[in-house]
Amino acid sequence: MTSLEIARRLVISARTVETHLQRAYAKLGVASRADLAAVLSLPRKPAGIVAPPST
Repeated sequence: MTSLEIARRLVISARTVETHLQRAYAKLGVASRADLAAVLSLPRKPAGIVAPPST
């Protein structure tokens, strides 16, 4: 899906889509949509699960 297609579906500008993508790339240390998809397809721990304190 292109940035323009995403923008039209979400009723935002294509530039806003690009900004969000760039921030996601930076946060995850990737450089492209393909890299982003690869990282997001990796298995990972569910967020918010905290180990109980040890006694």
